[in-house]
Amino acid sequence: MAGVVSYVGDDERGNPVFDMPLTVPEPKELDPPPSQRMTAAIIDLFGIPLDLTGSQAHAVLCCRDYGRACVSRLMPTHPRAIRDLFSKLVLVYILADADRLADVLAWSHRRFDRQPDGAAIARTKRFADVSKWLSAQ
Repeated sequence: MAGVVSYVGDDERGNPVFDMPLTVPEPKELDPPPSQRMTAAIIDLFGIPLDLTGSQAHAVLCCRDYGRACVSRLMPTHPRAIRDLFSKLVLVYILADADRLADVLAWSHRRFDRQPDGAAIARTKRFADVSKWLSAQ
């Protein structure tokens, strides 16, 4: 998906800064705010708090987990900072499409419902899409 992420420049320490606009799902009716743990995880991920409902934060964190799993499988020898960056890129890529998001949310639910050790990422419906997309980057 072209145009989702753009390079902004470098911060004061020389680290690259990217604009990664998030497309989050519409909040559910009477959606409670995210828990403190969810809020802390969002801040840890992006460095700032985001104005999200509980279900929106859940979707972002599911995509974070899926992105991490894909990147760990596809880029295991890359430095941690590179894997973290590409995990965020996958997160944005997944959130940008409702069908991809639905598949990742289903993966996340299955992961906790039936497979406590985690669903085998390479056998998930969207792994090939992510693999193809990452290889084009």
